[in-house]
Order: sequence, then C-alpha cells, then structure tokens
Amino acid sequence: MEPAGNGTRAIQVVRGKKERIPTGCEAIDRVLRGGVPCGSVTEIVGESTAGKSQICMQLLLALQRPKSLGGLGGKSLYIHTEGEPPLKRLKKISEAWVKDGWLPNNSACFDNLYMENSIRSTEDLCSYLLKVRALLERDRSDEGRVKLIIIDSIAYLFRDVDGKCKDEVMERSGLLFKVGGLLKRYADKYNISVIVTNHVVDVVDRRVHQAIKEQNTGGFRSFLSSGRRVVPALGLSWANCVNTRLFVSRRSQGLQRSNVRDLQIVFAPHLPAGLSCSYTIGMGGLNSYSEDSEERDIHVHQDHPMKKARTVIT
Repeated sequence: MEPAGNGTRAIQVVRGKKERIPTGCEAIDRVLRGGVPCGSVTEIVGESTAGKSQICMQLLLALQRPKSLGGLGGKSLYIHTEGEPPLKRLKKISEAWVKDGWLPNNSACFDNLYMENSIRSTEDLCSYLLKVRALLERDRSDEGRVKLIIIDSIAYLFRDVDGKCKDEVMERSGLLFKVGGLLKRYADKYNISVIVTNHVVDVVDRRVHQAIKEQNTGGFRSFLSSGRRVVPALGLSWANCVNTRLFVSRRSQGLQRSNVRDLQIVFAPHLPAGLSCSYTIGMGGLNSYSEDSEERDIHVHQDHPMKKARTVIT
C-alpha cells in the first residue's frame, strides 16, 4: 500500500494485479481490503437513506486523487437515473476533503467527471452503454483514462417489470442480461471498476421468506433493514450479473431511524461473506463507527447465516 498523504482519512490504493478504489471510509475500506476492485462489477444494495449514493460519491472523489498522493488519478462516468444528480452534496463533501488535505483542489473532481442524467428507460441505458465503448477506447492509453463507471440506480429503470404481460417481462429480462453482460465486458476488457446501486423490496409474506431461506442461495436471500425484512430488487437472475454484492442498511431506534448504518459483504470472489462494518454519515462524508472502541470495527454480521457468535477480525 502507498501512504494516503496528508490528513487522517485513510485513502489508499491497493496496487497489484487489480487496483482498488477506496471509499475514503476507513472501516469500509478495511472490510473491502482497500476498496472496490477494478476489473469487476460491484453492486451496492439497500433501502433509501442507507448510504448507497453517498458511497458512490466518495468513490468518485477518491478516484480523483493524483498518483502523487496515492490515488489513481482517473476519470469517472456517473449515470444517475433518479431525479437530479446530487451535485450539491458532492461539492459539499469535496470542499470538506480539500479543507482537510485529502484532495488537492475542489474543481478537479468535476473536471474529471462525465455526468449523464437523461436516461429514463432500459432501452435508453442499453443504447447509451453501447456508446460508452467509444469513450473507453478513446481514453484507453491516456494517463487520465476512465477507471470508474457508476449507475445509480439500476433498479429504478427496471421498476415497472412487475404486473407486465409475459412477453414484456421476457423482453425486460433480456435487456437486464444485456446490461449485465456489457458491464462485465467493460470491467474486464478495460480494467475499470463498475458500481451499480439497487433497491430492496419488503418481504410481507412469511411463506416467501421461508422459501427464500430454503433455497439456500448465498447471492439471493433476505436481510433486516430498519427493522424490516427485505430482499434485493431484480431477483436472482440479476444477482448472477454482478461479481460482488454489498448490502447496506440503516439501524432503527424504536420508531426512530438511527444515524448508524451497516455494510455487509453478501458475496464476493475475493472476500469472505458475512464480514461487516458500521458507519455514520456526517457533513463531510462517511465516518467509521464502532460501539466498542476496544474492538475492531470489522465483524461477522449478526444477520448472516454463518453467524454463531460475535467475531472480531484482528
């Protein structure tokens, strides 16, 4: 690992066969062993306000750190599908990072950011992703090439599949696999990191929950979030389209929602399933959180099937 440079925030790039882009949150980066890997598709799934977009924004910023400060010095493509992109929040975090010496200047992240927020359908997304290839080819040999693609969120574009006739569902399923195939191809061929965010849906029928449990598929199972039992949207088929799935949730305090969030590894080819960490969201971004200051903030998540006792990773 190379040093993060000035400041106390741990922003490091793990170099080797696959570079990793850090999130800038020490607890999350420790769980991910340095950050999200290049050459791979990573999904962040969770309910609204769990911190999915926040993690994406910090990845956008961390990528901009020059190599002299231990970063990748790359460009990124941010595809935002729900309403207005969170540029004000991104600017607020970047200002805090510049103030603390984690970024050299506030404008660099916007200079190296391609933004797309006009996509409104699955067909739009497929068409746009085919055009992205030209961008990746053009910058392939460039020092500041595109190294990160984020789709926030993938579920929003496929939200109207339920209730459709069989032919429409089949067509949408075909588009979903096409999108997944393109993203995996780009990640592998151009050695970039692809991040997609996904929603969750409530499990209201106990029989459904039991059926999911009996399937015993690590890639598709139910989770607890804000006291509710939920499952990732888009089903088991989409789970096979990503290399890594991270589940983020927000804790509840009675009828109130806590500011504490949890991130759990559901599956990953390079990480053990079930590891998790906790974090909060402040004005300057994500902060590590631990209930016991004497313990490391990485543990086996209590909702994971493999959980038998609280385990602290040293």
